[in-house]
Amino acid sequence: MSGNFSSLVNEEGSRVSRRLFADEAVFEAELEQVFGKSWLFLGHESQVPRPGDFFRTRMGDESIILIRGNDGEVRAFLNSCRHRGLPICRQDKGNAKAFVCPYHAWTYASDGSLRGVPRQSQSYPDGLDKSKLGLVPVAHMANHRGLIFGSFDPDIIPLEDYLGDMAWYLDCHLARAPGGTEVLGLQRWEIDCNWKMPAENQIGDVCHGPFSHVSLFEAAGGIDQPAVTSVVDNGVNVAVPNGHGCVVAGMNEPERELGLGDPSASEAISGHFDKYKAYRVEHLGALREHLDLPTATVFPNFSILGRNSTIRVAHPISATRTEMWSWILVDKAADPEAKEAFRKQYQVTFGPGGMLESDDGENWSGVMYGARGSQSRKQDYVYEMGMGSDGPHAELPGSVGHTFSEHTQRGYYRRWRELMSEAVI
Repeated sequence: MSGNFSSLVNEEGSRVSRRLFADEAVFEAELEQVFGKSWLFLGHESQVPRPGDFFRTRMGDESIILIRGNDGEVRAFLNSCRHRGLPICRQDKGNAKAFVCPYHAWTYASDGSLRGVPRQSQSYPDGLDKSKLGLVPVAHMANHRGLIFGSFDPDIIPLEDYLGDMAWYLDCHLARAPGGTEVLGLQRWEIDCNWKMPAENQIGDVCHGPFSHVSLFEAAGGIDQPAVTSVVDNGVNVAVPNGHGCVVAGMNEPERELGLGDPSASEAISGHFDKYKAYRVEHLGALREHLDLPTATVFPNFSILGRNSTIRVAHPISATRTEMWSWILVDKAADPEAKEAFRKQYQVTFGPGGMLESDDGENWSGVMYGARGSQSRKQDYVYEMGMGSDGPHAELPGSVGHTFSEHTQRGYYRRWRELMSEAVI
């Protein structure tokens, strides 16, 4: 096969080769063309609140140090010594005045500068310009309401332009209470699937819910309960430029949670929303006050499940292996009882052992097995549901359609096709 990888997706994004989900050559090209040219989620500002606080994160296949310097600025660097390339940060998180490479003890300050080289005068009699050997910084960084993003691409558009109308929807969750949000913890697990499956599922795959999750819905009171129908029947799927998309639903009184867990938890969640209703009206407006994001994806691999209090990233390991990173995201202003209720809601639904997460993980692994066979991988996946039924909306930005539509996935794969057009097969 000759040409470029963009030929694996048609112009409409409605036919997608199964090679995207099991082919290592496609995966290697994605690391450069997709992860190297997009804004990627690094972490939440609440993870590095003080000078010297650091968090070891990832961008594509690269290990990254996210650290707040002594000047208060948050920076990100490749976790790789400039001398022999060893990772200089071995802990997941902590506070450090400096990072010392365990191989030859090159020492780096929190601003990434190289500050110490053992026996420098003897080892480098002609001198060593340490100013040119600091840690390699991430080319661009930006913060959107506490969410920290970075990009390797020196020519990438500003984050606000990259998000575009997606920011309007994200803020329904990120700006609904004073002080914004914070994360309570991070959980990580691996799945036998391609990294795009979680991303495309959470961009707007509502139509699997009544079937894949039927046992949970029945246990919670039936498929016709308001928390379900508000999304499946009354919600909408929204696609915006640059491959982003989301599901939007109303956050009315009986729809705030699935009815899982103890009654006190439900009361704490409802009480929290009641407490800050006036704040939401003032800062988000009457329309967005009652909207929420059951699921959303910022291209390529960052997702937010607003109704289930989590943000997550599908980190690529290989064409058929993904590491999920999932944070519990809560309003900083929430009282302890409400935060605990949000935590319980997340654990029951989309924690690593959650009932919804378990269903989805099984589906995503099945997709991988159905894509890697010598004959089955010659076929395309079909994303034609709702073709031509989406369009402008009187009040909502973006292209809006019914939840039983795949127009958000089509937008996602059109963006993938655009970025992969320069990668040669």
